[in-house]
Amino acid sequence: MTTETNMTTETKDIVTTTVDGEVLYAGDTVECAYCNAELPAEQYDALPDVDDDAAWAELSAAHSSNGCEWCETRAHRVGV
Repeated sequence: MTTETNMTTETKDIVTTTVDGEVLYAGDTVECAYCNAELPAEQYDALPDVDDDAAWAELSAAHSSNGCEWCETRAHRVGV
């Protein structure tokens, strides 16, 4: 079964660094269609199981601090 992630398909090459110039992330990103967060594309190769609370908490932390409908509904697989 394939689950659609509802993330935009446009990817961008980015490099995220610390103030000291240490590379934290370099690669493609995707933009969340719900909260506009720019996130590493590799995180969205597969969705966590709907009942994997730890994985969804990690994803939610990476999305908007104001909440993200996509995370709150676990990719629209549960009601809010």
